[in-house]
Order: sequence, then C-alpha cells, then structure tokens
Amino acid sequence: MKKSKKLVLAGLVLLVAITGLLALTGCKTEVDTSTPQQEQTGDSGGNNDSTGTGENAGTGGNGSTGGNAGTGDNTSGSGDSGTGSEGSSDNPSAGNDGENVGTGGNGSTGGNAGTEDNTSGGDDSGTGGEGSGDNPSAGNDGDSEEKPGAGESNTELQPCSHQPEADDEDCTTEVQCTVCGEVTVAAKSHDFTGEWQKDAESHWHDCKNEGCNKTDTKAAHFGGTATYTDKGDGTHAKTCVCGEELTEVHKFTYTDNEDGTHTGKCVCGVEVIGAHTMSSKTGDCTICNTLVAAASITIDTVKTYYFTFEEAVAYANDKEDTVIVVENDCTVNGSVDFESGSVTIDLNGKAIDSATNYIFFNADGSITIRDSVGGGRTVKGVDGSTVIIEGGTNAYLVGGNNLIVTGGNFARVAITTGETATISGGSFEDIEIHRSAGTLADMLADGYCFYDKDGNVVDVSTIQTDVHGWYNLYNVTVGAIKEN
Repeated sequence: MKKSKKLVLAGLVLLVAITGLLALTGCKTEVDTSTPQQEQTGDSGGNNDSTGTGENAGTGGNGSTGGNAGTGDNTSGSGDSGTGSEGSSDNPSAGNDGENVGTGGNGSTGGNAGTEDNTSGGDDSGTGGEGSGDNPSAGNDGDSEEKPGAGESNTELQPCSHQPEADDEDCTTEVQCTVCGEVTVAAKSHDFTGEWQKDAESHWHDCKNEGCNKTDTKAAHFGGTATYTDKGDGTHAKTCVCGEELTEVHKFTYTDNEDGTHTGKCVCGVEVIGAHTMSSKTGDCTICNTLVAAASITIDTVKTYYFTFEEAVAYANDKEDTVIVVENDCTVNGSVDFESGSVTIDLNGKAIDSATNYIFFNADGSITIRDSVGGGRTVKGVDGSTVIIEGGTNAYLVGGNNLIVTGGNFARVAITTGETATISGGSFEDIEIHRSAGTLADMLADGYCFYDKDGNVVDVSTIQTDVHGWYNLYNVTVGAIKEN
C-alpha cells in the first residue's frame, strides 16, 4: 500500500507541473478533473456491524477499504494505530492495521477520497463510526468537505499555447489561432510608401509591412508624370517617376504664325521657328500640316496647289477657262498679268490684298471675279482690261477698260475717259462717271435701273455733275426695271 501511495503523490506532482505550464499560454482548453470510479474490494458483510478506530479516521466495516487515498494541501497521513473490526456474518471484514485506511491532512479534505457511492474521507483524529447495515459509514468526527464522487464530471478551462493558422503573407488579412479562434496577428493597411521598384517595362511599390509580400499596381514607365532635360544635340532625356531614363529625339507641336512661318514646341521646352514648306498635292505645310497654299487650280479633276497667288497666275497663262480658287488670304505685288486666255478668280470667302493701291489685272482675254462661298473681298482697288465682277465685296475703287458688274458689294466704282461699264446687279456706296465717259444711265445694262434704299427708282436724268465734271450717286442698288 505504501507503494501505491507514492505513485499517487508522484501523479499529483506531475499534474501541478502541467497546470503551471499551461497557465503561461494565451488561450484555454478544457481539462477533465473528475475522479474515475474506483472498484470496490471485499465482500459486503451482513447485518453485523464492524468498527474501525484510528488516529486518521480509518474506514472500515464489512471488509471494504478506502480507495485512492485523498491528498491534502500539505501532507496526507494514514493512521497506523487504527484497527479494523472483525467482520461478522458470512463475509468477515479484514483488518488493515489502519495503514491505508483513511486520509487527512491538517484539516484538509482527501483529494480523491471515497470509494463507491457512500464512502467519505475523514479528518485528523476522526474515529470511524459503527458500520451498520449493508454499507459501512466512514468516520465523521472531524470536519469534512464533500468532493465529487466517482464518475462525476469536473471540466475546467485551462491555458494552452496558440496554434496560428498559415499566414498568407498579406498584411490586410488577420491571422487566427486554429484552436481557439483568437486573432494572433491583426490586419492592417498596406504601406506602399517605400522606394520604387522597377524592371525594364514597369515600376511599382512593395508593401513595407513585415511579413507582407504584396505590391501595388504595376504601371508602365513614362505613363504618368515625367521630367525632360534638353541635351543640346536634338535630343532630350525623359526621366520616369521611378528614375528610369530614356533618350528621345525632340518632337515638336507646331502652330501657324500666320506670317509664312510656324513655331514648334517640344515637351522638353525647346522651341523652333521655321518657314512653311508646302505640298502641291494637299496645299499643307509639310512640317506643321497647316493649309498654306495661296491658291489652287483644278484641271481635269486634278487639283494642284500653289504657294503664292502669282504662281497660280503663271500656270494659268495661255490657258482657256482656267479657274483659280483663292485658298488663303493673300497679297499680290500690285500687278497680275495674264498674257491671254480667260481666267476666273473665285475669292472662295478669302481676301486678296495688294502692296499698292490697286490690283491690276491685265489680259488680252477676260478676268472674272466671283465669290462662291460669300465673304470674299478685294481689299484694294481693281482695275484692268476686261474685268467681270460677279460677286464679292470690293472695298476700294473699282474700274477698268471694260468693266462688267453682275453682282457684289462695292465701296466705289468710277469710270473715266476711255473706260466703259455695264452694270446689271450689285449694291454701291458710291458710283460715279466722268462726263467725258458718259452719264449714269450709260452705265446701266439694258432693262436695269438704280433703286434707292427704300426701293424707289432713282431718276438719274435729274442729277447734275459736280464742279469737276463727275456724276455721283450714293447708296443705291442696281436691278431689273419693274413693270407697273
């Protein structure tokens, strides 16, 4: 029995050590501390009572022995002086000399004391009472504390170490204990504030948080903000936000200066100014793509552009029924000479200016001026041999050896000695003829008359010349005579 007692004590020491170790961990597990049911030894006696006495409250009676000696806070004692009473009836109880008969320690209760259902542990100096009936009773002179009986459950939460789940190396995902579910690593936001990382094509940031292997979105080099540095050799350095550098040839965006030149600006800040150069097929500058042609001529559906108006006139010379379309506002140098043929000039909504006061159209054939779009004009005076004006705004003096007007707006028309005019349309701020060239009525085509601004016919026969011999008429239009 002494050997059994030592084994019990060793087990208790081991249990205390494990409990202390588990107390150091962060979570708890369930531990069952209930005492397994012990097997009763010895046959029960009959009606004869058995008594046991001893210093440490032995149990006795009917041959039963105390099972699993209880443990106290200090020491567990067993009374050596107790003697079991003699069993009576058919199954005598065995006396044990009180060796392992009761447990008690300094007033502490037996740890797992008691066998079967009705056996209790005793205190120091407890004396076993008389056993009676089928189930012997234990001594109860000392104070006793009720303990769980055999087969009862006593489950407690005890500390245990965390078992974290596998980390996915993403700091925005929390890590939990696989045993208790407690968060062992809290989630946090990515920190992409570190240095740029890059390869040949792109750049990105790695997350700075420990244990996180995530990166922000990769971006192609030079896709966002870049800086430029002129190298002075027609190239510049293009530097990406991540530090990647690329050498590029200057690329210019051009703006027409409307003076025959353009200005090109590169993203690096370099600027260049150059003269237009034109494609004869498109009329555009070959560098800035601005339409820079002064005029165009279409022959057999093939349209050719000319950089200056004079170049177009030179091509039209000696050709019949050539139409020159003015493509841009342009200025001539005073005289436009057509050697022969008939030429039509379509103002096309543009303006022809002159470096002198007049634009002289000299030709053996005829020159027709019209405006197919509207808004076209001659800025200076028009004069020439045979000039036919079908439209446009003529802001200055218009004359000619043989002037034919069918439409248009005129600031001033003047016919002098040796010149003729035939007018069948148009509006005039000032129209005049010297008496040496005829009268105002002589300027009208047959069947036409002058109308004032109110639409009334003007009787030009009543108009007299001024002191210089000029017939003058103001703010009139020319139209067909209306029937009464």
